[in-house]
Amino acid sequence: FLIANNYRGQNRCDKAIKIYDELIKVSVNKDNFYYLKAICLDKLNKWEDSKKILVELISRKPNDAYVLNYLSYSMAIRNEDLIHAKRLINKALKVEKNNGFFLDTLGWIQFKLNDIDKAIITIQQAIELEPNNSEIIDHLGDIYYKTGRKKEAIYEWKRALNGNANNKLKKDIRSKLNEIIND
Repeated sequence: FLIANNYRGQNRCDKAIKIYDELIKVSVNKDNFYYLKAICLDKLNKWEDSKKILVELISRKPNDAYVLNYLSYSMAIRNEDLIHAKRLINKALKVEKNNGFFLDTLGWIQFKLNDIDKAIITIQQAIELEPNNSEIIDHLGDIYYKTGRKKEAIYEWKRALNGNANNKLKKDIRSKLNEIIND
């Protein structure tokens, strides 16, 4: 299990999946391994396979907030059935109403559904709960930028750079900042 998670953390999901499959064969409680396998499949751009597992997990445990969140966020970033994604994340928020990551998912879906005012409020609530999470702060910057609030976007993106951003997110944020400066 630790080796598989290590592979997953290194984005070597093909190796992780092989181990998760072995753990699924020998374990009584398989759902966690299926969930981790679904995450890996998603990382390997096998979204339909991942989604199938996530939907099956929800059918078995309809109130698994983390599976609900993962599926709804994954759907949101793909602009896939946003109304259904919103229902899923609202269900997760009934289980864990003060989860900043879940609120971020809801806010991102609200934004994609063009409910901008609610999206900003929801993402701000998420940031209150997760003040150092660069991805959530980046989302607020994106919303501000797309609604013409460039100064606020720049402020949030700079703040996101000081949070827990990984190298890829830092690169993406710097690219957005450079694009605004060169406008």
